[in-house]
Amino acid sequence: MVTLSLLVLLVVISVGLLSLSAISLRTSNAGFAMQEARANARLGLAIALGELQRALGPDRRVSA
Repeated sequence: MVTLSLLVLLVVISVGLLSLSAISLRTSNAGFAMQEARANARLGLAIALGELQRALGPDRRVSA
């Protein structure tokens, strides 16, 4: 009887740890995706500003 209850306790603890690691892995993947999206947005902004400056020509006027 004691062995069975210890076995059940170990199973419950292992399932809890597995679910905790799955949640942690999911959040780290979401964080990586957010960092990648921000980097892509910065790159797009830099490209757009470069295209705008190229289209405006060589003058030094402000283009806001």
